[in-house]
Amino acid sequence: MTTGGAVTKDEFRERQARATEAAAERGFDALVVWARGGTSVDFYGDVLYLANHHSPFPPNQDTPQWSARSYSGLVLPVDGEPALVIDLPEFDADRIHIDDIRSTLHVPQRLAEVLREKGLDGGRLGLAGRDTLLVSHLRSIEQELGHRLVLEPADDILER
Repeated sequence: MTTGGAVTKDEFRERQARATEAAAERGFDALVVWARGGTSVDFYGDVLYLANHHSPFPPNQDTPQWSARSYSGLVLPVDGEPALVIDLPEFDADRIHIDDIRSTLHVPQRLAEVLREKGLDGGRLGLAGRDTLLVSHLRSIEQELGHRLVLEPADDILER
């Protein structure tokens, strides 16, 4: 899988496939993987493990100009292509191993748009990275969707 110590794109795809397979076995329609950048690996490790991305920005208070600056969200559908929502206006797409990358200064709202676009906003969703998802960010996602979002704990899928 790896050559010269580097993790290959194929290995990232295999990691994503194993995660979606485990999600399907649990009856999830998708995994939402949430991460906080600018901190230790235990806060951004799941997105790094699946997509090779983490934000270098430290966590900041939300303002009218941005929300969830330093955070990223990966939508990993059981059926369909994944999408990664990041807070960086400029990024190296060749280093990130997700084809659909959405750059925004409003991460929760864009994540909600992705869920809606993929028909997952009413589905059964597992959440990995729940210790990094702030209630204010969850409420922003829900406000964008227009309803309460139920995210079931799924950290154990990636811990395996």
